[in-house]
Amino acid sequence: MSIDLDTLEPLEYILALYSDKHKVITEYLPEETLSRIQDYEYIMTDHLFICDRLVVVHKNTGQYYKKGTIIKITTDKITINNRQSNLSLNKDEYYFFKLPRKHNNKKKFYEELQKFLDN
Repeated sequence: MSIDLDTLEPLEYILALYSDKHKVITEYLPEETLSRIQDYEYIMTDHLFICDRLVVVHKNTGQYYKKGTIIKITTDKITINNRQSNLSLNKDEYYFFKLPRKHNNKKKFYEELQKFLDN
């Protein structure tokens, strides 16, 4: 039996036990990654919307990967723009940390649009 290191997620079973996933993840991530996500909060992929600002972290290593703004969401991928290029990221391979915003009219619009399209 071989282990595919690209899909290995060391925190998978620990996260399943706790409801405060942000706290658990920040306990185990490397210091250099923690400094990059300091103002961000962990978010599940089903709570992401277009125009959200993200920091992306590899699930298998805990290392910071990229930072950008969501421009497209599909069932299995999230596409972000990081000023240099657009990147399509597999939802199963990364943790996503969102920059919380107190007043974002665009976000409210996209949330309502998503609800409308889901019905």
